[in-house]
Amino acid sequence: VAQYALPILEKHGIPATIYCCSMPLMEHRILNVHRVHLLQARLGTARFRTEFQRAVNEHPGLRVESADHVELSNIYPYDDDATRRFKRLLNFEVPYPALDTLLADLFAHFIGSEREMLADLYLSADEIRRCLDAGLEIGIHCHSHLTMSRLNRDEQDRELRLAADFFTSEFRVPELHCSYPYGALGTWNDTTKAILGELNFVSGVTKHRAVAKPADLRDRWEIPRYDVRDIFDEANELIPDGLEALFTAD
Repeated sequence: VAQYALPILEKHGIPATIYCCSMPLMEHRILNVHRVHLLQARLGTARFRTEFQRAVNEHPGLRVESADHVELSNIYPYDDDATRRFKRLLNFEVPYPALDTLLADLFAHFIGSEREMLADLYLSADEIRRCLDAGLEIGIHCHSHLTMSRLNRDEQDRELRLAADFFTSEFRVPELHCSYPYGALGTWNDTTKAILGELNFVSGVTKHRAVAKPADLRDRWEIPRYDVRDIFDEANELIPDGLEALFTAD
């Protein structure tokens, strides 16, 4: 963001919101979602899946949860069935306390110290201030990137409140905007929206793919948006018709 995106956004005067989690800055720990990325990069996809499944099988008393309450039909549109099943296990079915332990152990064993990698993964406090000074908006991606609908009310409140308090006090963020982790339909719920209102958030954005209309903005807790990958093909070539559709849709 700071090295590549910010100069381009500044050059062309493009408004943007950067959604950040607070845990890396507050607790100096890598988010589970990025532990997974780094482990896959180090081990390769097949070996990582094997090692993770072995760790799940060997973890004492671990009971995999059902994710049937979460609408996952379009959360991983670019993956094959086997990958979607594995991501479902990884991100929605292994209980969070066990997942933290499993991924931390795998990371320590195969990669090493997390603290040494933090600076290469996340915006520093100074880089966040650079973005703010350049006119970009800092949004909230919750504290530790957990699926909100998997949490009870107190846990959701903690996830949102920690991040809101941190970015408001540390960076004087003037308005609170939330991006739901993973963002697919079902990954947030009415409790999430109620807490956002209580904490004086202004909006919540999803990964529901639709052109945002005025009615969506009035229903400010479920604003749709597209993934940038939606306008590129498998060879990473721009799909002009897809890009045009975003600006010409009724």
